[in-house]
Amino acid sequence: MGILYYTNYTTNQFIMQSNEWSIAALNALLLSIITIVVSLIQVVFEPGTIISILLWLVKFVGCLGLLYYFVKEYSKQRESFTYKEGFSYGFKICLLSSVVLAAFNFLQYAVLFPESMQTAMEQVIMAMQSSNPDAADAMERYQSKLPQLVSVVTLFYYTIFGLIASAIIANYTKKGDIFTNNSI
Repeated sequence: MGILYYTNYTTNQFIMQSNEWSIAALNALLLSIITIVVSLIQVVFEPGTIISILLWLVKFVGCLGLLYYFVKEYSKQRESFTYKEGFSYGFKICLLSSVVLAAFNFLQYAVLFPESMQTAMEQVIMAMQSSNPDAADAMERYQSKLPQLVSVVTLFYYTIFGLIASAIIANYTKKGDIFTNNSI
């Protein structure tokens, strides 16, 4: 009886974990849409400084609010929901969203709008030419690899941001009492 219970428990645990990743992947795609839309608006319409700041604020608040909503909705399925579970689920969403956004940034700068990266690099190189010609030459050498570098930096940046956001949001989504045994 004990072996049957253990086998059934581990099978159910595996199904729950794969289901959790599936839900997190869907939520990550939805979370990524906010950043993708804001990024496309900035590249296509080239808004002024004030509009860019407002767009960044909408992206920041929208992403945090949506992440909070996803973790809170996921916690509704359970009687008790610990900080660890909230952090883990939130980080899964953020990690998958970071991968989507890194791929989008590569696509954006390598395929869709390579001229925007080219224009920005030319401005940076011209500005550096007078003050530091060696750095300007180095920038020219790395210009062809810039979409890949931006993608890697994006992956790390959004992953770290997601780690911090998940840590904060998990504190506000936990529920249950401290005497509940969640070890099984």
